[in-house]
Amino acid sequence: MFKHYSIFLALGGLASKVFAADATQWQADSRLHRSLWGIAYTSAHSAGYPQCGDTIDEVVGDIQLISQLTTRIRLYGTDCSQFKNVQEAIKQTKTNVHVYAGIYIDGNETTYERQRDEAFAVLDEYGVDNILGITVGNEYLLQTFTATPASLSTAETYLISKIEDVRTMLSSKNYGKTIPVGSADAGSQITTTLAAAADYIMANTHPFFSGINIEGAADWTAQYLIDQEPRYATAAGKTLLSAEIGWPTDAMEGGSLSSNGSIASIPNTQLLLDTFVCAANTNITAGGPYANGYFWFELFDQEWKVQYGGAEPYWGLFDKDKNFKALTIPTCLADALAPVGSMGNNTGSGSSSGGSGSSGSGSSGGSGSGSSGSG
Repeated sequence: MFKHYSIFLALGGLASKVFAADATQWQADSRLHRSLWGIAYTSAHSAGYPQCGDTIDEVVGDIQLISQLTTRIRLYGTDCSQFKNVQEAIKQTKTNVHVYAGIYIDGNETTYERQRDEAFAVLDEYGVDNILGITVGNEYLLQTFTATPASLSTAETYLISKIEDVRTMLSSKNYGKTIPVGSADAGSQITTTLAAAADYIMANTHPFFSGINIEGAADWTAQYLIDQEPRYATAAGKTLLSAEIGWPTDAMEGGSLSSNGSIASIPNTQLLLDTFVCAANTNITAGGPYANGYFWFELFDQEWKVQYGGAEPYWGLFDKDKNFKALTIPTCLADALAPVGSMGNNTGSGSSSGGSGSSGSGSSGGSGSGSSGSG
């Protein structure tokens, strides 16, 4: 018997309710295109463990949207069943979504072991066909540096021990393929030691927080990965990805709309989409020093981030109620991963973004293209 899903998709600016006999049936949104190499995803109610609240219906709707934007997502942790819900939703929707799983660490062994064990339980249940890697930690070194700079070396040693622990556990399994184990942190915290220990490095690259004028943000992002600390990953022969690249559309009432001169706004988010995405896609296809994969930050606004103030809750392409913002997604297609194993390639009925896709032939405008490129 098919379960009767109530799915909310962002159509026409306001969320439209779509009823379907099964999760493989939904109306594609013509405003969305598979132009993003990857996207950062956190479900709405997964960041407040042990207070959780996501339903599988909600995550199914999220995956239906994601499948129209990209074939890659990165997750941040496993608490509140977020990894399990994603894998179940991909299975039910028969979508072509590949996953970098995340294991969040905060220096507490209980946190780490809970997340690690949940990650392996999900891998055991759903298999690894669509798993691209396991990312241990997200900005753990940055958080340590901000709180207690003198403890940074100890924190790096701890992080590397957890990377090695996950790798050891993987080697004890019989998953049938090698799963890389990496880490994500602020670009400024990438070191030669961490790069040597990880199979890949995800470096958060935020021009907004660096006080970069929006007109130069795309080029700054590309050069940052080459000129600054993230380059240690490339020098070590490891895969280097931009873990977060995006721009906030707004700020909290009474909060600052700017960070060191960078201004949060819809037009500025649009300009970064226009100058970064297609140029980055072209560079990835062409190869060379600028051919770094990236994850657009992020899918939805995150209401729980109001505790941090300023622009923190407003980085999504969609607002917290999953309404598509007044943005235009570039139409150039990113290099798409092909479905493997039991995966499908469903992008909804009436979709124009199905198939394997290819890179667009240049930028949709702005300074992100040309010799310096982006991403």
